[in-house]
Amino acid sequence: MASTSSFVLAAVVMLNSVAWGLKDASKCQLPKNASIFGFEVLPGDGWDNLKNEIRGRVILRNYSLCQMTEDGQYLIPNGVFAIPVKSSQVELYSQLINNWMNYSSDTAASINLDGSISIDDLPINGKFSLDFQGVKGHQVNDDSVTMKVKARYVQYSAKLQPIMSLDPSFMARVSSIAQHIQFNRTASAKYESQLLVRDFGTHVVTSIDAGAAIVKLDHINRSLLKDSSINRYQLSLVASSDLFHAGGTGTVDSTTMQKYYSALTHSSVNTYGGPIYKPANFSINDWVDGIQDNLVAVDRSGDSLSFFIQPKLFPNIPVSTVYKLAAQIDQAIKAYYKYNTHKGCTDRDSPNFNYYANVDDGSCSHNITGMVFGGMFQHCNESGEIPNVCQNLESKNPLTGDFSCPEGFDITPLFTDHESFTQTRKVCSKYMVFWSKCHEETVYGSATFTSYWCAAKGQFAVPTGFLFGGIFSDTISNSVTQQKNCPPYFYPIKTAKDLSVCVTNDFENGEKYSMPFAGFYSCQNGNPVTNGLDTTLNTIKSCPPGYSQHLATTENECDLMYCTRPLTTPASPYVSVHRPPFMRPPLETNQTSDFLVSDDGQEWTQLYSVDATFNGFNGTVAGWIVNDGTNLNMESLLASQHASSQNTDDKTASSDNGNFFGKDDPMATGKTVDFHGVSASHVSFIVGSSVAATLFCVLFTTILLVIFLRSKRGNRYQRLEEGVQRPNKH
Repeated sequence: MASTSSFVLAAVVMLNSVAWGLKDASKCQLPKNASIFGFEVLPGDGWDNLKNEIRGRVILRNYSLCQMTEDGQYLIPNGVFAIPVKSSQVELYSQLINNWMNYSSDTAASINLDGSISIDDLPINGKFSLDFQGVKGHQVNDDSVTMKVKARYVQYSAKLQPIMSLDPSFMARVSSIAQHIQFNRTASAKYESQLLVRDFGTHVVTSIDAGAAIVKLDHINRSLLKDSSINRYQLSLVASSDLFHAGGTGTVDSTTMQKYYSALTHSSVNTYGGPIYKPANFSINDWVDGIQDNLVAVDRSGDSLSFFIQPKLFPNIPVSTVYKLAAQIDQAIKAYYKYNTHKGCTDRDSPNFNYYANVDDGSCSHNITGMVFGGMFQHCNESGEIPNVCQNLESKNPLTGDFSCPEGFDITPLFTDHESFTQTRKVCSKYMVFWSKCHEETVYGSATFTSYWCAAKGQFAVPTGFLFGGIFSDTISNSVTQQKNCPPYFYPIKTAKDLSVCVTNDFENGEKYSMPFAGFYSCQNGNPVTNGLDTTLNTIKSCPPGYSQHLATTENECDLMYCTRPLTTPASPYVSVHRPPFMRPPLETNQTSDFLVSDDGQEWTQLYSVDATFNGFNGTVAGWIVNDGTNLNMESLLASQHASSQNTDDKTASSDNGNFFGKDDPMATGKTVDFHGVSASHVSFIVGSSVAATLFCVLFTTILLVIFLRSKRGNRYQRLEEGVQRPNKH
């Protein structure tokens, strides 16, 4: 009977290990007949601190140590400790939120307070979460304030140990970036770092409070706050009465209740963990009793993702590379923040109110008048061996049809940059009798381009030039349309590498979609509009009073900014976040390679070029590389490989032979070069087979030709004999 019980217990643990993803949990020796559950509220996940969403797992979860919580209720992974909060206290409170900027998350308040990552010391943590944008939308659209009533109960606090192991998928992604840094592939390192932030977030959750919370949000019209007969304490009592039956702690007269519910524009109750909320006969005591069965995270703390890029966690990567790696990932996180930091007026009572702004820049008190501009153009010069590299980097001004500005506008430089291009071409020459030796040569080209925009010299009596309809690119959406396109009646002008500026000279139809515009500037050139339309003065890299700066794009670490004030409140209260990557996939330089190719092109192998400082191979393979590092010495390579392959299993050799031909270039794909299939017998077999096949074909063809000629000659003699005999029959 005891053996049966043990079998059942092992089966239960094994099933739970599959359901929970608990590695090695089935090996744990748990007490018999014990109800042990896997603790689900665990730190170690990546976290997007702008959207308050979980991302990919960063810390490895392994249950080989069979750790339990201190109260013996839950199984927890290695490197995590969970402390029971021995308290029966339930936090109850209410809050009046006049402005959405003061709203805090119910499940991530602590991690949102982290100030380690910000742009100009202006944190935007949590500003793109659904709950924050929902509160903002109700307050703006309903002209309301928010009464927040909350009950919160914490049962466990789970934290990461200082010594931890990283998840293999995360380590693989980081190692790939480190490889790009090691080989000076800067663009690829930057691109993959931005992808890492997209997939694993900006932070790593290191501590979680596990419990449950119930939150009630009432949006009431702001006019109720002007009623002198009602104070905030009474508002709090009314808001709490439905949820917590707070009549015993204070009294509210029926008149106040009636005024409150008359001003109510929207109400919602959100639960996090615990039992299902049932409005009828709801009891806070019953709710607390059911928390044990459904624990969730009610608060989180964490550190920046780049903080976990430490030499001790990546012992196989050089220390200097690890520090560069951490800096690269930190830059990717800051780029994510920078592209989503929208400065502007956050006072909804100001005529300059900017719904999209998540940082107030003091522009609420200035007068704003819309301006026009005279278009844009971009000039390009190319050099090198690759033709037409300027084809997609050159554009003319639609207003003039040339690289110029219309009358009344000054040519204003915005940005100058360089773009490099590489192509490969195959060059072949005869090698021995039946082979051709080919190599790929890399050719280079470059383009230098400068973008200009046309700044107005002054005000115009009649509409002139273009209206501005926002910008977009392959990675950034237009704030007017919330998509990667232009609004109606507008069309794009290409500038920089992939930036599109939406313009129209249809003032009648396009004005309702246009945005008040006040110029461009970059890290290289300032904005003449800031000088009061005086283009003769030294320009300032900023926006004029009343306008807010917005990031258009970043090219080679140089920010391109534009000055505008967005449209009025959008139809949807939810503003989309600009997610990484913020650049196109880079095209890395192709490496020069040599090949041995058969005449029919069906068989080939490659001679790899290896840098003299390369030390990535281990064992005897490192000795195959010649000292100067320019090319592999094939004779030494084959001899060394032949000597080291004498004891190799025939099955392994056969497998290697099958993969020897038609391989992709592992240097180009980032894979490890494998030379174990190369031996002198391979080359001898290839050459011998080719020669034998050719001789056989020649011999067979000769025999057929001789037979054919003899047959033709025999037929000819027969016809001649018949021709001679026929006259004798007459």
